[in-house]
Amino acid sequence: MRDLSDNIILEKEQEKTRPIELYDIYLGSQTSVDDDTLFFAVCPERVSFWDIEDSPQLYLPIGISRSNIKHNMDLAIDYFNARLDNVNLALSALIASTDFRNKRVILRTVFLDKLSAPEDATILFDGVMDKPSISEKSMSVQVVSRLNLKKKTGRLYQLMCGWIFGGTYCTFDRTSTKVSSTVTSGSTTSIIQDSSRTEATDYFKHGLIEFTSGENNGEKRRVTGFTGSQISVDIVLPYTPGIGDAFDLYQGCDKTLDWCHDKFVNRANFGGFHTLPVEDKENL
Repeated sequence: MRDLSDNIILEKEQEKTRPIELYDIYLGSQTSVDDDTLFFAVCPERVSFWDIEDSPQLYLPIGISRSNIKHNMDLAIDYFNARLDNVNLALSALIASTDFRNKRVILRTVFLDKLSAPEDATILFDGVMDKPSISEKSMSVQVVSRLNLKKKTGRLYQLMCGWIFGGTYCTFDRTSTKVSSTVTSGSTTSIIQDSSRTEATDYFKHGLIEFTSGENNGEKRRVTGFTGSQISVDIVLPYTPGIGDAFDLYQGCDKTLDWCHDKFVNRANFGGFHTLPVEDKENL
């Protein structure tokens, strides 16, 4: 049972209310607020309010839609699905360069007419992001509960690997896959041409491209497709790459056991639970 403040109780009894949702997204520390924590309000205007540590924060307006929170009485994991639309260039750059898997999200609700104290917010969900999917204009993600995703292993039971590719637990040296090259003719803001590439189809899929010169210098994008001389990226670049623009290209991982073993010979460090049974909905 949640303890509601007097302000919340009074507001809920009103005929008309103005509830909004607050998202605290932990991209750095997963236990406390730091410089990498993001604060968003599903509201057309900025909202000044307190984070869960009772420190004042400015919550930036953002358009997030979500499903109802799915609560389960058995061992299944509570979750909800969220979608972020109308991604701007600044946010698209952050999305392209950040691994959102297993990053903490706290969802709270407040009333715009009752923002006078930290206890005027109600926590709806405390979870971590899973299954991120990114397109040119939107990002969707599933948020699963932190309360019931830790069992004996202390990790989320899922088929896909939860480790950051090239991170501490993965142990694979991602920098060993780096190749440096330059743009050739025919590129667009979403497809980079490099006629010198000789690797097999999908060799750099799920990887990363980072420009090191030209108007896109410093821009990073996830590679969604690699076919011959074409490198497709998830979010359009701010400028069309010019002939001779330099870039670095890295391989990536699709988080499956097959890729981990076949491409990187790293099965011993696979972080997923590939023997989990798959739910057969047709026979339920």
